[in-house]
Amino acid sequence: MERDTAKDFMMGTRVATLIAVVGLACASSAAAENDALVAGIIRRVPRTTEEVAAAHEKSTENACQPVDAKLPLEMSGFDDHVTYEVQSTAADGRRTAQTMEFDVSRRTALAAGACMTPADQENLPLVSGSTILHCVNDFYIAVQLRVHRRTPNGVPHLFYRPFGAVASYADPQRTQAFVDLVRNSISEFRSLGLFLKPDEQPTAEALRTLVLVNKNVLVTSKPGVDPPQTRPAYEYMFVRARPNDAAPGDLRLYTFLSSNGRQRLHYLGQYETPKTVDDCGVKTTIIFTEYGFGGLHPISRASRSTEIHGEASYPMSELDALAKRQAWRGDALDNLTETLDAVIDGKVKP
Repeated sequence: MERDTAKDFMMGTRVATLIAVVGLACASSAAAENDALVAGIIRRVPRTTEEVAAAHEKSTENACQPVDAKLPLEMSGFDDHVTYEVQSTAADGRRTAQTMEFDVSRRTALAAGACMTPADQENLPLVSGSTILHCVNDFYIAVQLRVHRRTPNGVPHLFYRPFGAVASYADPQRTQAFVDLVRNSISEFRSLGLFLKPDEQPTAEALRTLVLVNKNVLVTSKPGVDPPQTRPAYEYMFVRARPNDAAPGDLRLYTFLSSNGRQRLHYLGQYETPKTVDDCGVKTTIIFTEYGFGGLHPISRASRSTEIHGEASYPMSELDALAKRQAWRGDALDNLTETLDAVIDGKVKP
């Protein structure tokens, strides 16, 4: 059983100001209860690099939460449970506490694998190089989400914080142990919140579009430059959850990634367990840029290149044009849920 404390649930959000954080003054008790279910809602997707970088920096407490080793890689059913002690402040200043129980599942939305060029492999430390290369070639990161529903048999919705697990291509049933470098890497996947329009109520049905940002370090210099020149890059990850017709009361997850400085959106579809790095949704060619422990263990890395293996790819300008044709108010990101649904349903051609 997974059990979260109120501190875990709020992730640093002050409980007394939760309703203000959500940004709603709900008239009904049902709506107020739904407000108390979520500590992370985003009403606008940041656009400029400065805005995205600032949002990522402020979202440290919403980074991927590491999943311990030797657990099932996924919990596809709702057989696990979490309990939250949620406190809220009413309009008259009175504080109340409520125990909320959820049936939960944990699903993979993205597999991220890595590889190295032959030249970079040759520059690995002589003593530890084979072990390092084994870790690069045999393991991948699974970025995961948790689906919640109130017990018993409530309406399913997404939890606002992602999870990260280390998985093995050879044994995809169980989570593997973290090393510090991988733990640091998954911490760069951070949730900005569940997307709702400014006037949209936080019902369970609405809490199904998650906005994440990943910070990556890109190599900008030519091969052979030592140390390589690098710069940070920020890309979106969107996950859209929709009802699973084959399993009423459950959700399917559909994953999207941006590239080229968030100028292009890739539709990855639903997750499939990878057998090799080429099956991963993201394949990154990496280089280790710094070593510790006597020069034996890598402590920082950068990306030479990234491949996204998706079903379709769209310029953001084309999705903005879709929003205009549909007479939606604002651009594609202002209408994020509708845009993602249009892509899933094949209403926009790649």
